[in-house]
Amino acid sequence: MALDHYLRGQAAYDAKQLAEGAQAFESALRLEPTHYWSLLQLGYCLADLGQTPEDFVGAARLFSGCILKRPDHAHAYYCRALSYSKGGRYEEAAADHSKAIELAPKHTGAWIMRGFAYVNLGQPAKAVAVLFVMHLAIAVVTYNALVHIAKTKPLDQVSDPVPGAPVRTRR
Repeated sequence: MALDHYLRGQAAYDAKQLAEGAQAFESALRLEPTHYWSLLQLGYCLADLGQTPEDFVGAARLFSGCILKRPDHAHAYYCRALSYSKGGRYEEAAADHSKAIELAPKHTGAWIMRGFAYVNLGQPAKAVAVLFVMHLAIAVVTYNALVHIAKTKPLDQVSDPVPGAPVRTRR
C-alpha cells in the first residue's frame, strides 16, 4: 500500500535520512503515481540532496506534479520556487513566489524569497518594494489583532501584551 511506503519515507525524512526517504517515497509513487504527499516529500528530499541545477529541476518537476493535482496549494508553488532558485532560475522562482502570495497573502516565506529572487535578477529596487509591502502588511495585521483584543478584553486582562511593558488599567 502506498501509504505504508509514504509513512516509512516520512519517518526517514524526519530522521534526516534523505536518501532512504526518497527511496520510500519513490516506492509509494510506483504504487500510486499521483499520491500528492509522496510527490511533495520526494521533492523535499531531492531539493535537499541536490547538488547541480539538474537535481533542482528534478525536484521542481515533482512540485509541478503537486501543482497539477492541487493548483490552489500555495506551498507547492513556494517549494517549486525554492527549487528554481537553488537551480539559478530566478525568473521562474519570482513568478512562483508571486503565485504563492496570490493564493496565500500571509505566506511570509514567499514574500521574503520573492525579494531575494529579485535581488538575484539584479532588481534591488523591486526587492525592497516587495519587502516593504510585506512589512507593512505585517504591521497592519498586528495592529488589527491588537485592536480586536482591546475591543474584546479590558487591557488589565490581557496577559503581557508586550513583554516587559507596564500594563495600564482603565479607571
